[in-house]
Amino acid sequence: MLRNSMRAVLHVFFVFTFLLAVVWACTSTKQNSGSGNNRRALDAYYIPSDVVKYLLPEVPTWANISLSGSCHRQESIRYFDVKEVNGSYSVSYFDILEAQINFNQEKQNVLRVARLAPDMPADSVSGLPPRQEELLFYQALDRAQAKFYSFKVPTFKRINLLWIDSLLVWTEKIPTLQPRVAKILLNHDWAVSGHPVIFSFCLTSLDLEKILEQEKVADHNIRVLGSEAMSPYRPDLQMGTGAKLYLEGFFAKEQELHLYSRGKKWPLELEGQATIHDF
Repeated sequence: MLRNSMRAVLHVFFVFTFLLAVVWACTSTKQNSGSGNNRRALDAYYIPSDVVKYLLPEVPTWANISLSGSCHRQESIRYFDVKEVNGSYSVSYFDILEAQINFNQEKQNVLRVARLAPDMPADSVSGLPPRQEELLFYQALDRAQAKFYSFKVPTFKRINLLWIDSLLVWTEKIPTLQPRVAKILLNHDWAVSGHPVIFSFCLTSLDLEKILEQEKVADHNIRVLGSEAMSPYRPDLQMGTGAKLYLEGFFAKEQELHLYSRGKKWPLELEGQATIHDF
């Protein structure tokens, strides 16, 4: 009798243990399956890229200013890590800056379209997803290496550079030229004695082109260099003291550079040599 009772107890114990093992195995399988799905989901959204090492961190809004131009830039420029790009792709300083210019132009176009979307506050769109930045980076680099340049360097012996920031009326999002400047722009010595180039530390090249269109002088072969042509790196690939426009990076030593600015003022963010004139 006792033996039968013990046998019944053992039978119940083994059945209970078996059922417990089955339940534990099923639970473990579901958990592992869920972890795998989560991992696959994360992998689908997170795509590692080496492009991040070629782009310097976004400049904070509060620091996105020009001391020379006394302005707060409306567009945030993404500067390239010139040394890293050169080390990986063996491209020249000029080609890297050309890629940087093209990258920021395309970025500006994409963001402006996004800000026009219905029910989309303009201030809510401030940057691009990493995947899109990666695509724009490689496209810009390919264009520069293929010599499809956004800024075509004039081949003239004399280059006349006009610093435009102090000659603007800041009444709208896209400022306009001061009336007296607009009247004399094409008749001034700046426009007739050499190839004219307008540059700005406050505006992008796309904004400068809009100003030229507003003044109906866009078809006079005036070249523009916007704030996206600046770089924290000098032409010798060493880090400088802040983002600047390095004339040596764009123009040949044989070219004669002449700078035109109000009051013959030399801007802090301009590096190079040029004969200065009042505008």
